[in-house]
Amino acid sequence: MSANELRSEHLRLLLMATLTFVTGIVDGVGFVGLDHVFAGTATGNVLILGMALGGGSGLPVFGPLAALVAFGVGALAAGLVLRSQPDHRWVPAITSVLLINAIILAVLAVTLGVTDEAFDRTVQIVVSSTTALVMGAQAAVGRRLAVTGMNSLVITLSIVSWASESLVRPSRSLWDRRLVAVLVLFLGALIGVALMRVHIGVPMALAAIVVLTVATIGHRTIRSANPTR
Repeated sequence: MSANELRSEHLRLLLMATLTFVTGIVDGVGFVGLDHVFAGTATGNVLILGMALGGGSGLPVFGPLAALVAFGVGALAAGLVLRSQPDHRWVPAITSVLLINAIILAVLAVTLGVTDEAFDRTVQIVVSSTTALVMGAQAAVGRRLAVTGMNSLVITLSIVSWASESLVRPSRSLWDRRLVAVLVLFLGALIGVALMRVHIGVPMALAAIVVLTVATIGHRTIRSANPTR
């Protein structure tokens, strides 16, 4: 691998870790502030929906269901946009998807900023579902970039592979990208919920800024590179 390819690979890893951080932010906001809905990942919504339908007290049904559908629609839309683009490369279409995502997150942040903290269930569902739409598209981008070991949607697998491989093989480093994925997701949720003490719109605004930053850096620095898998 050439020096340029190595730098590109490291930058892709950094950008994917940053997008994983965004997933943590919106999941923290969704679960704590938007009626127990996971806006960034689908697994939690499947579990909540199953428990609610099984008779779990106080658990929402429509919110998680709407978020699941929206997440799939977002992934589908991004998949259609990226279907003719090469894998493992930053292309202008990826920049476009992330810029749209950042704009939508910014609009949601403003919406939450001008809405009373005690907004009703309808507003919660609209915001969480729209966020899930954005995150579905982001997940599709992550799948296209395909940075090994850096995937916010398979954190359980990351923990299993890290523990079963790194911890039992002294020759392997304990601090690899799988652990980074877990830590940045955790940090995103922590910071997202902490910022809700100021206002629920603040962490959403931060998510918009971070996605916009990732899109800008990616477009300017590695869109023409040829990173390896």
